[in-house]
This record gives sequence, C-alpha cells and structure tokens, in this order.
Amino acid sequence: MKKYFAWIDKLSSLYKVPLEKQKVVALREEQVFTCKIVLPVMPKKEVAEAVRWELPLHVPFEDGTYYFAYKSLGLSDGMEILQVYVVLKSVVQELDEEAKLQSLILTEVRVSNDEADTLNL
Repeated sequence: MKKYFAWIDKLSSLYKVPLEKQKVVALREEQVFTCKIVLPVMPKKEVAEAVRWELPLHVPFEDGTYYFAYKSLGLSDGMEILQVYVVLKSVVQELDEEAKLQSLILTEVRVSNDEADTLNL
C-alpha cells in the first residue's frame, strides 16, 4: 500500500510540472545492459521482487547501483521468460543533471523502442 501512495505522489507531482518542462529520454543501446531471465510463473505483483533477487546473478554491476525494467517475452513449460534492461544509476543521474541545466525535469527514461519499457525511478 505504501508503494501505491508513493506512486500517486509521484504522479500528482508530475501534473504540477507543465508538459513543456518534462523531459523524456531514450537511451542508446550501449547505455543499457540487457539479459534474459527465466522465472517460475507467478502473480505479476511478485515478478519485480523476483527479478530484483535474480539480477545480481546476471549483471556485471554492484547490487544497488542500477535501475531495471523488464517485459515478458512469453511462457514456456510453466516458466516465464523476461527481457530485463539494466541502467546504471550514474547514467540516469547525468541525464537528470543535463535536464536541470535546461530547466527541465527528467520524468521518464526509456530503455528500448517499446514505449512500455521505462525505468521505474
């Protein structure tokens, strides 16, 4: 429930920022580490936590130094195949600083061509 209210607060704060002040950034391929993870099928609300636990086994970065996003590629034999996108927090921080220099607010970071694949900051 706490996470839900945090999301509502973030969403309402974006409405206070005029659209022309919001900045959406699409990252270049070399800025994103990608991997596939296979997990047992589980409720959608549990997938993010499972990915969070599994990622340190797959990414070459220290735990806690990155953001991630994922999408389902489908099911196979009771398992779900996920495409995971990982971006270092330092990269996002640089983008945020650049946005601030332009008097903009970084509101979204896209990690693939699919509009649904955005980082949860």
